[in-house]
Amino acid sequence: MKILLLTHSVDRHSGGVGAVVLAAEEAYEGSKNTTSQILAVSSRGGLACSIFDYIKAVYRIIIFRPDVIHMHGLWSMASLVLFASKKILYFKTFISAHGMLAEKAYNDSGLQKKLFWRFIESKNFKNAVIIWSSDQEKSSSMYNKDGYLVYNPVYLNNEKITFSDSFLPTFLYFGRLDPKKNILSLINEFVKLPNEIECKFMIVGDGDEIYTKALIDAAKDDKRICFTGYLTGCAKSSILSTADFSLFNSEHEGLQISLIESCYYKCIPIINNATNANFLVQNDAAILTGKNIQVEDFKFALEVSQSDRMRMINNAYNIAKIMFSPKNYVENIKNVFNEVGNQKEGMKE
Repeated sequence: MKILLLTHSVDRHSGGVGAVVLAAEEAYEGSKNTTSQILAVSSRGGLACSIFDYIKAVYRIIIFRPDVIHMHGLWSMASLVLFASKKILYFKTFISAHGMLAEKAYNDSGLQKKLFWRFIESKNFKNAVIIWSSDQEKSSSMYNKDGYLVYNPVYLNNEKITFSDSFLPTFLYFGRLDPKKNILSLINEFVKLPNEIECKFMIVGDGDEIYTKALIDAAKDDKRICFTGYLTGCAKSSILSTADFSLFNSEHEGLQISLIESCYYKCIPIINNATNANFLVQNDAAILTGKNIQVEDFKFALEVSQSDRMRMINNAYNIAKIMFSPKNYVENIKNVFNEVGNQKEGMKE
């Protein structure tokens, strides 16, 4: 079976989507009877570069002639490439939206996005199989709720992890500095903590320059808040290893890879009710808040007993190790391939 993983980007700005694609491709490499390729199509180089990349991407698909194209993410040139390729070749189409089909996000979007859905994305979804990363992502979708639940793969290298002996409670946000993540709200609530409460708030990541400046300005009078910029590799592992609580305050999400990584690094997630991670709450592996994380939630986390913290840490760690292993991902996704292949109705338009 030849599988093409089609996405908008797998560079350092791609966040969770890029991490999933890279983990999936590496997992497929060790899988029998499977050949895979990544095709990342970006539109950052101007119109001329975009047209050239578009043509080159379609050409690569024609040459590779995949049995399956699994598209990760929406609303990008990758969608245009899939749209054109479906007119030329026959292949099975699988789509992982990664939270980008959230009904609220679509309803709040502008005319351009709605037109793109009408003429491009909706055509790509015709006869496609949808892969959901969580039950909440499925239930919050604006589109057909049919599809298959397959947890995203997350590579977790235990050998590189060393845990800190620091006793200063540390909160952590790591990921893209983007307004939809509601980081500014996190800062505004954190600074309400009395100064005599000794703790730290580490913000790891980069993003839009104007938004980043607004975050720094909001935090400048509180010495407990620290911005590290973008980190990867051992530097990122070191920060994760020292944190006690990781913060997730998004308006809408698929299933954040950083959330699973924080579980693996024994960092208790504090999640608002828009985060697609109810399975963590149900397994006593996270702290659930309301629509947005408030100062009271910071205080509550600091007052959690050591025994309760250890119980949540162990629960979260076990979930990360079992549910999101690349090996399990490949087995689950292949089961979907086989089930779809055995259906009487073909997927060819």
